[in-house]
Amino acid sequence: MSLSAIKRRIEVGTSLQIVRHDHPPIIFPHDSPERIQEKQNRFRELFEPRKVAIVQSNAIAMRMADGEASWLHWPKAKFVRLTTEGFEIDLDEKGEFTRVIRYEWR
Repeated sequence: MSLSAIKRRIEVGTSLQIVRHDHPPIIFPHDSPERIQEKQNRFRELFEPRKVAIVQSNAIAMRMADGEASWLHWPKAKFVRLTTEGFEIDLDEKGEFTRVIRYEWR
């Protein structure tokens, strides 16, 4: 399945779940313990199944529990590949797929 086929399958209301995310939240030395906890909680929330709320040609947005949108901007097609249960995106954009975000259909 090509990127265009994956994009055609995703419509408003499609449920997706991140099952792997190799880019943890960035913690800065000046972050307060409360801010660090907030970032960690927000990151964990990404792993809950979410419904697609907005579909554009170059991106999709999924609603978080607080109602905010979490955007996925599509990279070039060579950095997206089909898996048995969904698709994954190469975070390093080298085509090696060693650091990925993996989504599954729900």
